[in-house]
Amino acid sequence: MLRGQLDYHWRSHVLAGVALAYAAALVFFVTAMLGYADRALALSVRHSTPDSDVLVYSDTAPAVEVAKQIAALPEVDTLFVDSQRAVEALSDTDHLPLRLRTLAPPTLRTQTLVAGRFPAASAEIAITQQLAMALHVSTGGEVTVVGPDIAERYSVTGVYARSPIVDQLDSGFEALVTDADPSYIAYLIDPQDQGGIEVRAAATATTDDLRAAILKIPGTVVVNASERLEEAYERQEGALQSMTSAGTWLLTTAFLASTTVVFMTMVGAGRRRAHEFLKLKALGVSGPRRSWLALRESFVVVAVAYVVGVSVGYASALGTAVLARSMDGARFLPPTVGVPLDAFVWSFVAVVAATAIGGPLGILLTIAQDKAAWQRRLLVAVPALALLTGALLYATIGMPGVLPDELSIDALVRTLLALSALTILAFIVGTSLVRWAVRRLHVGSDIPLLPRSRTGVVRSVALFVVLVSTSMLGALHTVYAALDDTDMYLNDLFDLAVVASPDAPSLAPADFAAIEAWGSAQSTLTLHSVVSTLPESDSFQPGLIYAVDPTQAERYFGEQLDLEGKLLVPFDTENIPPTTEVSFLDSIGVEHTAQLKVEAANIPVAMTGLRSVGTPPPSEVWMRLTDWSLEHISEDYRRLDSYLGTGEGRPKLSLAVSIPERGAINPSQVGALIQTSLIVILAYVALGRVPRYLSEYGYETRNLRALGLPRTSIRRRRIAHVTLSVLVMSAVGMGLGVGAVYLAFSSHGVVGISHVGVPFARLALNLVSIMLACVGLALLRYHADVSKRTNPHQLAVIGHESHFFSFTETPKPAKVKGVLTGE
Repeated sequence: MLRGQLDYHWRSHVLAGVALAYAAALVFFVTAMLGYADRALALSVRHSTPDSDVLVYSDTAPAVEVAKQIAALPEVDTLFVDSQRAVEALSDTDHLPLRLRTLAPPTLRTQTLVAGRFPAASAEIAITQQLAMALHVSTGGEVTVVGPDIAERYSVTGVYARSPIVDQLDSGFEALVTDADPSYIAYLIDPQDQGGIEVRAAATATTDDLRAAILKIPGTVVVNASERLEEAYERQEGALQSMTSAGTWLLTTAFLASTTVVFMTMVGAGRRRAHEFLKLKALGVSGPRRSWLALRESFVVVAVAYVVGVSVGYASALGTAVLARSMDGARFLPPTVGVPLDAFVWSFVAVVAATAIGGPLGILLTIAQDKAAWQRRLLVAVPALALLTGALLYATIGMPGVLPDELSIDALVRTLLALSALTILAFIVGTSLVRWAVRRLHVGSDIPLLPRSRTGVVRSVALFVVLVSTSMLGALHTVYAALDDTDMYLNDLFDLAVVASPDAPSLAPADFAAIEAWGSAQSTLTLHSVVSTLPESDSFQPGLIYAVDPTQAERYFGEQLDLEGKLLVPFDTENIPPTTEVSFLDSIGVEHTAQLKVEAANIPVAMTGLRSVGTPPPSEVWMRLTDWSLEHISEDYRRLDSYLGTGEGRPKLSLAVSIPERGAINPSQVGALIQTSLIVILAYVALGRVPRYLSEYGYETRNLRALGLPRTSIRRRRIAHVTLSVLVMSAVGMGLGVGAVYLAFSSHGVVGISHVGVPFARLALNLVSIMLACVGLALLRYHADVSKRTNPHQLAVIGHESHFFSFTETPKPAKVKGVLTGE
């Protein structure tokens, strides 16, 4: 008999089963991967920390000299100077910042080779995978390293991998050379991954003996291995949290989405199942047996969804672990996810809880149809309020980085109330636009703001889910774009700059002659330093102020600038006053002051005209390079370096920091965007599928067929109706998400983010991909109509026959309005 029930009702269980399986799979995957990440953290700390007994710092002398004194101690077995040098790496086509480190001896080495070998000579270098991809070089290639005291060309002998958690701490642009920097001083800044002198004790000495002997050297600071491991664990744990910060968000949204779909499915099938219960009662089936028949059918659906979801989640976790080990090196990651018992438990809890919450809510709404009008409205409002509460939780968890952690309770409450008001307003606007578009294009039935039937409730709930989900997409894209924009791209200012030495008051005429003889600058801009008299307590802080020639500035920036008698500041400058006073030194060293009018402009730094402040000495020259020079930057850099000569007072060269690719991908960002997009697609399917369970849908089909419309035409119009509704509501939702971010940023601000823009390209690309997936699913054309009536002659007595049949409610007259009707 159970098989007969499932044979008849399976179509009404498909969508709910898919939603529950999706929740089970995601909960299992996230829980399993969080456990995998915890084990990976322990491995990463152990394998990325050198196996030394102590780490020594000293700021009294260069680390190489201190290491010689330590090496003379009888308690020392092995040591090396992990020198750190901030430089820039140049290939034939690219250049970017680099941290140059010293290659450790094999016993203290923490890197894993991916290709080639470690350097063995002073002209050789090994680079990280991220650096190799960004510079488009491999083993056998060449890299030029330039810095304040270095300009060397190295041959790349190997490419190595580091722990992916360590890569998340910085860009991953690192390289190893054989020789330690002789001028490096091991300052005690951070005991983890910031250089120092690694020391291992001799077999005849203990760690305490080694520590005591080293501390006798003046100015040394010794960090034990245990202390270092604790600090390394805390540091990498923070990086891991940034990679897994979306875990709670993914779990919450998956549960809310599956609960909502179960609720909508129960609304669609509840009335028919209620009539079946009445028929069974008339056949003499007892109440407990009727309940048992319904419960065991639900148990089977939940069990199948759980098994399918857990299988998919387990396979995904195993595949992710294998992929991670193949990409980032097996040494730093566990071999497999194992058997995560907690993932099995939490997946089962999620599936059961979604069924236990969504099912009764749908039944409650079905029962409300037979009560008084005010009771029906009240009970219809209950799910809407529940969804709104869930949406607030969804919004709070789903916008990482928008609300500061130190936000007060009052400010948090005000922000959430404002977001809820925006959500309600956006839903009203979105529903109104959907109604207008549907009526205008004649592709579907009317969707009232307050639903008057179960079909209307299902459509309203589905559109509400689309609104909230796409608003999160808008918020996530806006926040992530703002976080990406916080990286300093100096190529917005220049490709190459010549800066006066601290030992020289300004650039000399010979420096300008060298730039002219070099000849690879497409355009140049000479900057003269102007000293501001603003106190640090003043709210207006424009930063460094430069005087420039207006004609040269217009040619360099490609737009007209009104600089005479004015101080132009960037648009993101805060608290701009009408006027300000600046001071400057003229060419003979006499100080002057000037009163300037302040205006915001599209410029990178604060600027004024030379006539406004006289002729301060030139301090920098910015250059835009020709296309040929950009393609041969390594060669051109060395050529200009030779033209500038040597000796004291020689100006410094500064390359722009241009990072074409981010060092590490944050899984939390990718997971959050994929998850939200999947929820929109699930809501689209529910909007087009659940109404098929209702009797109004079948009666609507028969009415339209009676009017002469073929089934293919009806199906196309319904697909167009659902697609247009989701598209309009998605556009409104993304606008809501962007508006929510602007509201939160303007109210509270976020440290490290100075400007928020609207990422139109990202939003459009994401929306197009979602709609293509939705239309693809719609074109699958579900041919089974679950609203078909059962032949009364097929009735069999439940409990005595092996087959199960049911009746549906008697169709009510429906008014044909427009092309389609269903309200």
